[in-house]
Parts: sequence; C-alpha cells; structure tokens
Amino acid sequence: MRKNISGILLSLLALTISGCTTTPKKKPRKNSSSSLTSEISSSSAGVSSSGAAPTSAGTSSSSEPTPTSQTSEVPPTSSSSTPAPTSATSVIPPAPSSSSTPAPTSESSVIPPAPSSSSVVPPQPSSSSTPIPTSSSSVDPVVDAYYASVKDTDSGETLRNKLNGIIKNGHTKIAYKSLADCMTYTDRDWNKSPDKNDTNPYMHIIYLHDNEDKAYTRNDYTDVWDKEHIWAKSNGSFSSDSYYSYSDLHHLRASDKNNNGTRSNYCFNNLSTSQSGVTYVKDGNGDNSGLLLPNACYMPQACDRGDVARALFYMATRYADGSDTNCPLYLSFEDTNNNSDGWWGHLDVLLQWHQEDPVDEFEKHRNDLIFTDFQHNRNPFIDHPEYAARIWSK
Repeated sequence: MRKNISGILLSLLALTISGCTTTPKKKPRKNSSSSLTSEISSSSAGVSSSGAAPTSAGTSSSSEPTPTSQTSEVPPTSSSSTPAPTSATSVIPPAPSSSSTPAPTSESSVIPPAPSSSSVVPPQPSSSSTPIPTSSSSVDPVVDAYYASVKDTDSGETLRNKLNGIIKNGHTKIAYKSLADCMTYTDRDWNKSPDKNDTNPYMHIIYLHDNEDKAYTRNDYTDVWDKEHIWAKSNGSFSSDSYYSYSDLHHLRASDKNNNGTRSNYCFNNLSTSQSGVTYVKDGNGDNSGLLLPNACYMPQACDRGDVARALFYMATRYADGSDTNCPLYLSFEDTNNNSDGWWGHLDVLLQWHQEDPVDEFEKHRNDLIFTDFQHNRNPFIDHPEYAARIWSK
C-alpha cells in the first residue's frame, strides 16, 4: 500500500516537474516589448489575433506577429523607422490634423503675410478691378475738390466749357513786371535751391539744352533767360496788363533767351533736320536745342514738348470764351503753319507731344505753386492729362 502511495506521489512529482518545463519562457519579461505583449495578451483574457489560448500564445511568443503589432502601436523602440519621421515632416505644426492638405492650402490663400500675399495681391483682390488706377482720379483731395463738378461722361465742348468756368473762377491777375520775381519760386530748380528764402536760386529754364550741368540763376535774367509767352501774345492780341492772358503764369515760362527770340511767334510742329531749310537753334550755352523752319514753325527739344502742349491746351480752355483776350483762343487739326485770329494748327502734333512727354514732378509742383501762392487757378491738363483727348478728337 505504501509502495502504491509512494508510486502515486512519484508519478505526481514527475507530472509536476514536466508541467513546469514551460516556466523559463517567462524570463523574457526583462525585455520591455515582451512584457508589454504579455500585459496586452493577459488583459485581453486570452483573446489574441489568432484566437488561441494563453498557453499557445506562450509557446508561440517567438513568432513575428507580436513585434509587428507592437511597432505599429508603440513607437519608442521603433521611432527610427521610416513612417514616423515621414508623418512628422508632413505635419510639422503641432496638431496632426493640420497636416491635412486643405488646411495649409486655405491658410496660404487667406493669410497673406509674405510669399502668398504677393501672388494673390491681398487681401482684397477685387479692389484691383476698380477704376482707381485710371488717370482721371487724383490722390490729392484739394485737386479732387477743384474738379468736383466734372463728370466722367463730360467731353468735347461740354468739358471745355465746364473747365473754363472752373479755372476762370478765382483767377488772380499778376502784374507782368513782377513775373521774374514770381518765377524765382515757380520756375526755380528746387533740387538745387531748396531754400525758399534764397533770392538768387538756380532756375529750371525751358528750351535750355542742359539744365543740370550748365545751370543759371535768377541773376542771369535778361542775359541768359527771359520770359516766354508759349501762346504768342500777337496771336490773340493781348499785349498789355489789361489782359489776364498777358501775364498768365500757366503759359509764361522762364525760357532760354536765344530760343525764345528765334522762335518768335511761330506755331509749333514736328520738324527734322532732313527737311529743307530746317536748322538747329543754339541755346545760351551754344548747344543745339530746338529746331526751326524759318518764317514757319518751331519744334522744342523732346523734354519740353509736353510742357508746351499742356500750356496751349490750358490757354485754349481758359480763354475759349474770348474774355480777357481780343478774341477766343482755340486749337485746330488744320495742317497749317499760319497763326492768326487766336488759333493754332497742328493739334494732332500737340496731342502726340502730350503723350510722348508726360507730366513730370516739376510741372506738378509748379502748378501747385501757381494755385496756392499766385494766380489761384490750376492747369487741368497737368492735373488730368486725359482731359485733352476727351475734349479734342478727330
């Protein structure tokens, strides 16, 4: 009986020993990934991806599925794998959802800080479609108010008559003998003589070939420069102070004396040295300046042609009604070099010069000074160059 009991005990002991042969497999717990796998499998109460019991999971713990699922969920040990950095670079800003394509796209089109702003012209692209850039609008509120009664639809004689009323109103007559002193402000070179108290400033002289290197001052008056009636006073018969037109600063300029005298009262036209009889006119420095067809017409140098055209446009508008002159002044497309009875021909040439030599800063500043300090009226064709084509067209 004892032998039987001892035999049974030995059998049980053998069974117990044989049942413990699998326990050494638990040593891999020192490995954090195996420990995590064991914890995951134990928390799932034996339910694995293969559906096997825990014991079978223990025997098959060396199989690939466990580490594979582990790297997909826990990136610490596998953080060097390609997927992690790739997703990180595509995301960059903190919230992962912001890495989706729509977010950055809408962001760059709406928020215009630097690169995207230049491509979209933000933040109101629609504003570029408004007619603000057109030359008929002014940046200066004073100028805008001055022409407030002019409508965009005004043209031809309607526009010229309306402008006539505007620039005639408030026009202060200047004594002809005081014009040289006025010109020390209106016609000075403000870059060279910025001090308004300077009584002998450098002058900006029309028809002078070079106003930069060979500059002259107020004290050179009558020697080098004098006063040019761009609209010749004989063409309209305004030859005394009794006429506003005689001393109107908008068509009187500090002029190279030699060109002024040679031009005489001839009209303006395109000329070329290839034409028979056409010669250069020398300025006070002895340099070639304008071109002359004797007893016919004169062509100023390129930088002065637009100034001449806009002065004539002004005169044909300010004195269109014949007041303050002996007859109405007007311009014609007629191809003639004769001038009489208050009109000039070659209007198409003047419109061409107006386009080719546009308004510059000197003209704008001069126009402002005449308005604020002297005559108290303006030249509309300096403020609004587009008015010329709206009044005169074939």
